[in-house]
Amino acid sequence: MGLQFVLGRANRDKRSVLLDEIAESLTKQTEESIFYLVPDHIKFQAEMTVLEKLSHYPYFEKKPIMGMMHLQVFSFTRLAWYWLKDTDIYAKPQLTTTGLSMLIRKLLIEHEEELTIYRGEVRKDGFVQQMTDLFLELRSGRIAQADLDHMMFSLGTSPKEADFKLKLQDLSLIYQAFDAALLNKYIESEDIVSALIQKVEELDLSKTTFYIESYYQFTAQEQALILALMKAAKKVTIALTTDKAYAVEKPEMHNLFQTSGATYYKLYQLARQNNVPVYKDKLIQEIDEAYCGELNQLEEFWVETSQLTPAKNE
Repeated sequence: MGLQFVLGRANRDKRSVLLDEIAESLTKQTEESIFYLVPDHIKFQAEMTVLEKLSHYPYFEKKPIMGMMHLQVFSFTRLAWYWLKDTDIYAKPQLTTTGLSMLIRKLLIEHEEELTIYRGEVRKDGFVQQMTDLFLELRSGRIAQADLDHMMFSLGTSPKEADFKLKLQDLSLIYQAFDAALLNKYIESEDIVSALIQKVEELDLSKTTFYIESYYQFTAQEQALILALMKAAKKVTIALTTDKAYAVEKPEMHNLFQTSGATYYKLYQLARQNNVPVYKDKLIQEIDEAYCGELNQLEEFWVETSQLTPAKNE
């Protein structure tokens, strides 16, 4: 059980640091399992790159075919399928974003007369898409019906707050109908992540290590999944593109690394609050040779200008 961060700016080779650790583990020929997690859109390329780079390590150079039994390059989606493919969760039909939009359009029409602020927007395509995106964001952020109700009751009586309360009432009405329509009939990606978290809590992952890279932020559900992995696995290592650790406070809004720095802060605090050991960070200072001088100069420019420091007098 434990968490470690590998940090460095964009032109620092953080992946090689992860692969050095992985190569060392695989060389020992232990029964340890390793999962390398990346976003969906780069999974195939990341898998090819990881295998290609590992093939140049001394232990693997003489192998005619490069393949791994103890190393899996997955996304969160693929990890869910890997562990849940034989469970009931995949027996239910899964709605696509288009299917969800169709469902929301149907619900809006059914409840049109009950709406106040949004009644005139019901039959507009753009509104349906915005409503779909909002509901998906609410579910991935683990915002429940009770949270919306609490927000409504906490509002005051000023004209601005009264208008916002009417909007929330409309949203709450459709969101409640949306949840009821999905219950025990369809699954969403958020349902799969919830099932995956439960599965992680049931598995023995004491000999399993996770490496996570190429993310700059995580949804509330993904954070909950990472926490479950931190508690159950031997170790979780996360590579983030940031200039330093942000353990005590989040970076300022103008900071170039604000998003990834805030991600570091959230995960660090999450580990501390749940008594998960946090290992010393690995801060990469050496510039990756694969980056050209022009890109390095551009990065230096963006870092310096984002610091909002007064210009130096010549």
